[in-house]
Amino acid sequence: MQYLKKSDLIDIFRGKRVAIVGSGPTALENASGYIDSFDLVVRINNYKTKGIDTRGRPYDYRPHLGERCDYHFSFYGGSVRKTAAELKADGIKGHLCKCPNDDCHVTPWHKKNHQEQGGDFRPIYRRRDGFWIAPVYVPEKAHYMELFNSLGKHVPTTGFACIWELSQCYCDQMYITGFDFFKSSKHNVDEMWNPGKQDDPIKHMPDLEEQRFREMVGRNSTLLLDGPLKKIVLRSRRQ
Repeated sequence: MQYLKKSDLIDIFRGKRVAIVGSGPTALENASGYIDSFDLVVRINNYKTKGIDTRGRPYDYRPHLGERCDYHFSFYGGSVRKTAAELKADGIKGHLCKCPNDDCHVTPWHKKNHQEQGGDFRPIYRRRDGFWIAPVYVPEKAHYMELFNSLGKHVPTTGFACIWELSQCYCDQMYITGFDFFKSSKHNVDEMWNPGKQDDPIKHMPDLEEQRFREMVGRNSTLLLDGPLKKIVLRSRRQ
């Protein structure tokens, strides 16, 4: 097993035109061939290009979403259904993990509700033993906690963590598509998003992530937003 360090990520992405394809339905507004025209394509969790959905229906989104997946960014928990065989068929060059292999932020709420996996990520890596088919990047705990703390001690969504991580890798350009901060209440393109238990003290905070993203856009000229995301950012600035 080959593990990647942060410095390795920088070497991989430095100077590259990178497309980060989120799971929102707005990604379907991309022109044919556009996403795959980038040097590197990064997809999130249960990304969809072509296959059979959870209700047994075939889908083919390749005309708008492309089909390349050079790097897979995921938290790799139990809800991530992508198999090693699927990722191998898509030709991934590396696994990029959101979570450190560590106990990060288990709260009394998690213990009371038997939800320790929401803050202790070590079981993820035990369950994934033997799964990896390409070099793996696992962030250090301190690095992950920097993002966690910047969100007011809330767990980042996987998509936002991907943007934050790769924004530090000196890309020539980062095209961000398929992100609407769950305003559509959908993910995996066409599936309803479950925001989780609202009394969880470290639950996802999409509105706060949107605010942090606007700040990121303001100081990072390499970010290129798709049309719907650009409208969200402009509308928020006017408010």
